[in-house]
Amino acid sequence: MCHYFIILITLITYYAANSIVFILIQIFICITICIYTYVLKNNARIDKLTSLYNRKYFDYILSDKLKRLRSRANLALLICDIDNFKLINVRYIWTCNR
Repeated sequence: MCHYFIILITLITYYAANSIVFILIQIFICITICIYTYVLKNNARIDKLTSLYNRKYFDYILSDKLKRLRSRANLALLICDIDNFKLINVRYIWTCNR
């Protein structure tokens, strides 16, 4: 949840007697900030060239899954290292972008 809504509630209670226009402007600003924060977080987790998730997304998902696990649950993680990935990239990715 966006932290700006807590600020918004404080502002509403403080300025409730003064102006409804001010409150509506603050609501609009808080919603806009939350939307931009969401968009920026998603853009930081997706590679622009390939549109695939990057390492930052992997770290986020892994930490989220580790938080949800209980001590009796098991977790398996498989990491593959592809040798000569440049050859795969040149052959399949570059041909798709033309």
